[in-house]
Amino acid sequence: MADFATVPLLRQVRGDTQVRNFALRLHDYDYDNRAARDRWLSRIVSLKGEGVDTVVLGVEVNDRFDMTFPSRDWGEWRAREIRDALYALNSEWAGAGVRICSPALKYVGHFRDWREGLQPGMFRWREILRDAANKFPCSTEHVYGADGTWYDTKERFRVGLWLAQSLANRPVWLGEVNCDRGNDQEQMLFLVRLLSLLYWTDTTHPDRGPWAGSGERLVQFVPFAWNGDTRGWGSPNHLIADIEAYRLLGRFMAGERFYFP
Repeated sequence: MADFATVPLLRQVRGDTQVRNFALRLHDYDYDNRAARDRWLSRIVSLKGEGVDTVVLGVEVNDRFDMTFPSRDWGEWRAREIRDALYALNSEWAGAGVRICSPALKYVGHFRDWREGLQPGMFRWREILRDAANKFPCSTEHVYGADGTWYDTKERFRVGLWLAQSLANRPVWLGEVNCDRGNDQEQMLFLVRLLSLLYWTDTTHPDRGPWAGSGERLVQFVPFAWNGDTRGWGSPNHLIADIEAYRLLGRFMAGERFYFP
């Protein structure tokens, strides 16, 4: 989160780890007015030397509105405000020298259990934002619903990812993915299995066919960890703290691939 990005912290992370580049995530109120855009542009430029190279706009900008058919207010007026802010930001930040990802929309229909109903408001938001969002090189998408099992990953998550990629019309920055069942190692195992499915240099993957193309349009993959406080919906279960889980991730990053049995 951009609020926590300070020069000392970024330098500490770079010194303690092999991380060299950072993405900052802004809230919509951080860029929906000129004063906020000017303030954040100045801060972002000052952090470029510390490795900041991407700004992810956000986050779930339609989350205050009910997107289902019975809703009387899909928040289209707010969609137009965000659209205008995106146009302005694209012009004002043209020389910032960072990659900018257009904001994610909240969409829960890919859970495919019919609790949420259809989401026409989300499609209306995309219609309104389309031209402004297409000014940016990639689109932020959030995909939830997987419980870590092979069936759920293959069916629910894959369909959600395909829908997000189809609607984005841009390379996808997969900004939030989660599995909050199981312990830290089990959650990480889901993530490295998913990454293995999306890592298309492995032509021998037994499930490559049904997943073909899903990873080729991904710019970045960011698992949802925690929102940093206890006020949001995020459960502490999303915070992966076990060192063994990160050793598992390290094995993936060193080249090992993890498949479902």
